[in-house]
Amino acid sequence: NQVMKWAFLWELIYKSSHRIINSGVFDANDCNDKFKNLGASYVTAFLNAIVCTTLGTYHLVNLWGAPDKKRYVMAQHAYDPWYSDTESARYSAYAFIGWLLCDIIHVLLNFGPKQLGGWDTVVHHAVFATLVSTCVGYGICPFAAAWLFCGELSSLPLNVRFFLINTGHGATSAMTAANVLFAATFFLTRVALYWFGLFDYMRSGPRQLVAHGTPTLLVLGISFLLVFGAALNLFWFTQIVQIAIGRPRKQKSDK
Repeated sequence: NQVMKWAFLWELIYKSSHRIINSGVFDANDCNDKFKNLGASYVTAFLNAIVCTTLGTYHLVNLWGAPDKKRYVMAQHAYDPWYSDTESARYSAYAFIGWLLCDIIHVLLNFGPKQLGGWDTVVHHAVFATLVSTCVGYGICPFAAAWLFCGELSSLPLNVRFFLINTGHGATSAMTAANVLFAATFFLTRVALYWFGLFDYMRSGPRQLVAHGTPTLLVLGISFLLVFGAALNLFWFTQIVQIAIGRPRKQKSDK
């Protein structure tokens, strides 16, 4: 099973990173307990972001000029000129799903708002794993997978922020640069590129999927999740902008 092989590889990377982080390589005075306990998960997430961004860019470039049918239905025969470009997206998805499975286990083991994440993270991972697995299983939406993978670019500076904050460099110029890069890459990939991809999907995706014989409920489900993701990304970006301009968050009153 390709997904389990990738999950095992990501877990191996996690274990190796955790051992290195806690081996005394880093200055104990700079690294807090959060870095020592959770740092390996952020290393793994950082590497996954590199893999996803690279593969997503590769697929995006290769499928940019593809006809509508090949953008949303993978070629089924090796003699089809679009076979390798669409089929390769399937193998890229295996790597991403493998990381999602590995990460969701560690989220559950380190559950909470001040740990790796809460129910929002679990739901996010579960939804994406279901969406990508379904598309891979039915051999559909390789172009959508490409621009979704590219969204992981913003995870690179986001993970760098964790390392800076938890190694005593949270008030440095490097932190400022990481914040700017996070906001910029989030807008470029998870807002601009995502909404472009959503427009392209709505223009021809459902029609191509229905013509291919994809169950109607599945087409509706994919469409809903893509629209929901676009709205969620836009909401998150407004929160990023508010933090960037220094607007104070609402404080809960003490009871």
